[in-house]
Amino acid sequence: MEHETDFESLLMDGLERERMPAEESRKVFRFSLGPAWRWEKAQLVALRRRISKRVECDSTFWQLVNHFYELPKEMHESLCGGLQLDTAAAEAIFVDPIARLNVEARILARQSPEEVAARTGCAAQTVRDYCSIFFDVLENLGASSWLAVHVFHPEGEFANDLHSVVLRDAYQGGSAVCEHWLERLPVLGQECDLTTEFGREVKRLELHVRRSQLQRQAPLELGKAAVRIGNLSPHERVGFIDASEVVERHIAQSLGDILSSDENAQQVMQIDRHSHKRECRQRHSA
Repeated sequence: MEHETDFESLLMDGLERERMPAEESRKVFRFSLGPAWRWEKAQLVALRRRISKRVECDSTFWQLVNHFYELPKEMHESLCGGLQLDTAAAEAIFVDPIARLNVEARILARQSPEEVAARTGCAAQTVRDYCSIFFDVLENLGASSWLAVHVFHPEGEFANDLHSVVLRDAYQGGSAVCEHWLERLPVLGQECDLTTEFGREVKRLELHVRRSQLQRQAPLELGKAAVRIGNLSPHERVGFIDASEVVERHIAQSLGDILSSDENAQQVMQIDRHSHKRECRQRHSA
């Protein structure tokens, strides 16, 4: 059958030499293609119906190839084994921006798949399948430079500043910061009462995202603003202060002036690129 003939090339292509083991292939493809390497590579193999004989791939990868183009029965049995991925459930998370952010942020905050499942309402196996197919980072959470390139600031994708900021902050700040972000996602962009602690926290998160947008979209204008505003700190800076930090301080100072009449103790969540800490400020009326 033509169907089987097409896929004979999967085993015949390539020169006779030592084969790269599946785990080594995984490391190579993951390094170059990013966390969704299996999904991307499987589509390419299914489209071309060819793969080098020198490269071994794991059963998860072949399950995905079979998802895009049904393998001949004998190849399916030998390459896929008894593994059954819930590809449809994992893909449903991937195409839903909010569901995807809820899973990926928690994984980057070093929550286990079981913890993520409990917080999102997904099955634990679905979370594990999602990581295997779209977000293969569990063993690479210490590779901050690789994550910066492929997760926080991926090239070739439409820039989503909110997604990038939440993932980066969850990774740097851990579970507490991650949950702080995710709890407030539904109200971002809505009208909020700045006389309340919650309203001020929401507004600060929005400004944090806006700063990221300015850094990407208008770095020159941001620099000009920094020159006009100057250093807002009463102390001399020893090192260089970048433009985004100047603008953030100016915004925070302006917001503080607006709210200066508040007589109650306020807890303000401070989020910057260096740390995540909670600062308690006591204000009293005259």
